[in-house]
Amino acid sequence: MENAYIGVKFRTMFLGSRFGDVDSKKRIAEISKIMSKKGLVEKKVGNISERTNEGMVITPSGYDLGSLGEDEVVLVVGYLEKPRIVEVRGKKKPSSESIMHWMIYQEFPKVNAVVHVHPKVLDDKRMPETSKEFPYGTVELAEEVVKTLKKSRKRVVILKNHGVVCVGKSLDDCKKLLFKKLKL
Repeated sequence: MENAYIGVKFRTMFLGSRFGDVDSKKRIAEISKIMSKKGLVEKKVGNISERTNEGMVITPSGYDLGSLGEDEVVLVVGYLEKPRIVEVRGKKKPSSESIMHWMIYQEFPKVNAVVHVHPKVLDDKRMPETSKEFPYGTVELAEEVVKTLKKSRKRVVILKNHGVVCVGKSLDDCKKLLFKKLKL
């Protein structure tokens, strides 16, 4: 169910354009370029985040991660479920999958990084897969991913017809695990 990209499916509340987590910005920009070079975030698909003391630093919506600059990432500081509002510091709209990243961090306190990629070839029946298919950027997809991570107790899961999500203690941890699982 690869949907045509139509943007984020939530409202964004900007709380200011500046935030100071320079290290997270740098790490996300670096791993975005690595994932692009490996062909895992082709064009404008895929998203990467890292937990911080203030929330999560995440890639912006609709950007080519292969050329992402440090100043283009944003800090998500909150998610209001009922009005479906993502609270942000930064200049860009956050990834359309911000809700999924946020819900993973809320459910798994030891997870400090989330990487969502779209490998060209994915044929590994040993990785758990979400049982249902939901459109990108929806609460339903986020809930299905959390449910699959809990049930499988694995750190890499396939999203039915929508790529792969990897969770880890760091972005480097996610990179190493993805490369191992995807045989890169």
